[in-house]
Order: sequence, then C-alpha cells, then structure tokens
Amino acid sequence: MKASTISKIENATVKLLSKGGQGILVKNEMILTAGHCIEFSTSGAMALGDYYLEEIETKQGLFNVSPLCIEPLSDIAVLGQVDSQELNKDYELFEEFCRIITPIKICKDKLEIDKDYEIFILTHEKKWITGTAKLYFPDSPVLSIKADEPIKGGTSGSGIYNKKGEIMGVVSWASEQTYDGCAPRPLLALPTWICKKVL
Repeated sequence: MKASTISKIENATVKLLSKGGQGILVKNEMILTAGHCIEFSTSGAMALGDYYLEEIETKQGLFNVSPLCIEPLSDIAVLGQVDSQELNKDYELFEEFCRIITPIKICKDKLEIDKDYEIFILTHEKKWITGTAKLYFPDSPVLSIKADEPIKGGTSGSGIYNKKGEIMGVVSWASEQTYDGCAPRPLLALPTWICKKVL
C-alpha cells in the first residue's frame, strides 16, 4: 500500500469512546463502524426528543455524532451529523472534519469464491497488520479474514483495506489465538438506502 494511501486512511480513522473501537469516514459525511462499538439502548424515548449520541475522537478534537443506521445481525453501523439544535458546536466540528479529511472509498469489486485477497488493517494501537480475506459463498455479506498477527480488542470497527486503500469490510470479531475473524461487507451488509449514500 502506498504511503499516501496509508496517511489518508489514518487521517480518516476516528476512535469511538463510549465502548471503544474505531470508525472510518466514508462518502457523504458518514462514519462506518461495527454495530457492537455503539452504545445503543432501547430504553430511551426518541419520540419525546431524546437523541442517541456517540462521542468520537479525531485530530480535530472530541465531538458527538448520531447513529444513522445499525444492523445488529451484520454487526455494522453508520454514524453521521448530530440532529439537535442544542449541539451546534458538535455539528460544526463534524462539518470541519469532513471538509478537511478525504473520505475512504468502499470496494465495489465482485469477489471470487475461495480466492485469498491481501488485506491491511489499522489497529487501535495505530499499527498496520496484514492478512488475507476470503469469500466462501457468492454474494455473502461477510468476509472471513485471517491476520498475520492478533487483532486485539479495540480494533473493532476498523476498516479492512485492499491494496488500493478501499474498504472491503469492517472488523467485527477476531480470535487472538487463531488470528481468524469475520468482517461485514458494507456493499452487501448495509440497507440499500444507506448503501447508496456511502457509495
């Protein structure tokens, strides 16, 4: 992977603070992450004006964003601008972040069955590790991954990138003992309405 591509990905990666994990800025001012990285509660009363918020850390500082879409079965989620007049500062900080940071593209390539694809993962410790991704079933929303070293807790939500720096999947879970894991593919794991926006 080129040094310029690595730098672009590192700049577009954010930390999720409530439960730990990472996210990546993609097209249309949206942040892609793993569903289990979000502090989602069903005990609120959104109809009465409550908002679910996620605090993220970027090079521009700390601010809140709103969950736009959570797919718990696929373990993938999308965050975006806050929807509250009381949080103008957070809105402006997110707008500034999106203005100066280049979003990361999502891989649209049709993947072949049982073929090993070289992947790159940015850990929560800001270390790059390599590995392979494989598709076992046609049009599966999940990639099986095998890293060359352990993917430790806290890296969930990080992108799984190809050589071009495109997101092939999102780290969902991995075993530190076998280095195996799985990753939902944004192209197929997200609902159609939001998939069109992040593409």
